[in-house]
Amino acid sequence: MIPIIILTIENEDDREFMMRLYLQYRSLLYSEIIKVVRNTWDAEDLLQTVTEKLIDRLPLLKRLDHKGLINYLITAAKHTAYNFCRDSRLNSIIVDDQNMDSGEPALEDDIIRKENLICLSQVWDNLDEKTQYLLCAKYILQKSGKEIAKELNMPANNVRMAIVRAKRKAYLAMQEWKSPT
Repeated sequence: MIPIIILTIENEDDREFMMRLYLQYRSLLYSEIIKVVRNTWDAEDLLQTVTEKLIDRLPLLKRLDHKGLINYLITAAKHTAYNFCRDSRLNSIIVDDQNMDSGEPALEDDIIRKENLICLSQVWDNLDEKTQYLLCAKYILQKSGKEIAKELNMPANNVRMAIVRAKRKAYLAMQEWKSPT
């Protein structure tokens, strides 16, 4: 099935070129994406995203030879998938040896991650305001080091270390909460 975005291309030659390109290389693009994301729903969405990006590059795509075109398509698919994973924080999933072929996260890792989140929520109010802000800005709001530095009126070079200290404080508070002796 041809994505609607292709049908909206006004220039008929460009639309025909993109339809042929999509039909011919759809499975290649999908296979490159699914190698990275492992989730068919996300892969379908990313295929649409790649298609949109390729439409923006039509003049370049028309000039490429066959080998260059295939390399460009593979690279576009992979980078779109990698960017999605980075943005979704999926690249931090740890895979154990038993699940290496499936690409699924180990059940134990998922359980530990959930337990840690519960524990963090229990000690959150005990953390000082700056620690809460740093952790929230970095991991929830996904602000850059420069943005955090500007908001805290501190040198950008010091933000990384401040985040490390905040993580350490949170970890120590979690350890105390887990073993109150």
